[in-house]
Order: sequence, then C-alpha cells, then structure tokens
Amino acid sequence: MKITWFGLSCIYLEGEDVRVLMDPFDQNCGGYVPPQLPADIYTVSHEHFDHNYREAVSNPESIRARYGMIEKGVRVSGIHTWHDRFRGKEFGPNEVFILDIDGLRIVHLGDLGHELDSIQLAALGRVDVLFIPIGGIYTINGRAASGVTKAVDASLTIPIHYYTPHLENGPFELEDNLDEYNTLCRRHVTQFNRNWVSLKTDDLPAGSIVVLHLD
Repeated sequence: MKITWFGLSCIYLEGEDVRVLMDPFDQNCGGYVPPQLPADIYTVSHEHFDHNYREAVSNPESIRARYGMIEKGVRVSGIHTWHDRFRGKEFGPNEVFILDIDGLRIVHLGDLGHELDSIQLAALGRVDVLFIPIGGIYTINGRAASGVTKAVDASLTIPIHYYTPHLENGPFELEDNLDEYNTLCRRHVTQFNRNWVSLKTDDLPAGSIVVLHLD
C-alpha cells in the first residue's frame, strides 16, 4: 500500500487493486494544489470546501464511500462524530471512515473536534493506520490528538490538518503544533522529506508516528 498526503486532510491510498482518495480540497486552500487523480472510491468526512472537492477525482465513475459499502474488496464502515466539542453546534457533523483494504484497517478521522468515547473506540477496533487531525481551532489540537492517538493505539499514525507554510496566505488558520504533538505522544517518530510512504501488511512498525512533508 502506498500512502500519499497532499496537505490538509487529503490522503491518497494505492492498494493492490484499488485506489482511494480521502477528503480532497478545492483550489481555495492557500498554497495547496488540489490533486487530479483517478480513484475507485472517494471519501468526504463533511461538506466543507477543504474536504469535499469531488472534482479532484479524474474519473467520473468513481464511487463516494458510504457506511456498509463493499467495493473492489474494500469494506467501508465508520462512526458518526462531531466537528467541534459542542455536538456540531459550531461546525456540524463529521464522519470517521474505516476502510478494511489489503489486510489493513485504515481509519481517517476527518475533522474530528472532540476526543473519542469508549463506545467509539470500541467501534474502531484494532487499527493499523490512523490519520489524525492535530491543527486545533476547527479540530482537536495537538494535546487532545495525543490522547486520541494513545487511546486508539494504531500500529502507525500519520498527523494531518495542521499548519504548514502552504497556509500562510490561506483562507483559514491552523496551529503549528506538530512538535508538541510528537513530544506528548511519546512514540517513535519517523520524518520523511517526501509526502508518501509505502507499507506492507507484515512490516508495520508498532506504535510509530510517521510525519510526511510536502514541498
């Protein structure tokens, strides 16, 4: 499985026989450039412009993921959460997507705005790869995200949706708290000077954090 991060919450998964684009953003996100990619499935955690840009998918036959769907060997499930700490009163709902693909259980938390309760954690089950927002303001911040990271206890965690220089002239602010998050998690951190990583089912590191870099 190849995982590519395009900035914000946009993730591209390339499995053995399937491609998934998660939370694509539009052209109004500062210095981030929307991808144009073929995908068999795409996910939208919520209907905000930095997460729901369907036009980033280059093939019209792509299918939007929905809970309970099985498509090209991918089983889609998830949990309903909120974009804020006030049950959606500020920013609305947020959908967490769980993808069982190529022997991996992948969880994308979207713009999660609160910590997960015991029922939600149980619904996630054993997680191989976790994508977690850490940028605060609109989502959980670095401190709260470190608590969620420990509670989920995924084999591999990739932080997303935090401030980078691409947002210097963007339409919204996020916190630059990557170092704080990494420190509070107290896990092994691997930083790549690229925006992708390749994984095999049998060589996932135990309890690691991977930080990807976008030029």
